[in-house]
Amino acid sequence: GLGLGLGLGLGLGLGLGLGLGLGLGL
Repeated sequence: GLGLGLGLGLGLGLGLGLGLGLGLGL
């Protein structure tokens, strides 16, 4: 939930790869 939300948000700013990676990590 929250990790996925952060991943999508960061993905829009930094790129889907980094966004999804950080989202799954958090």
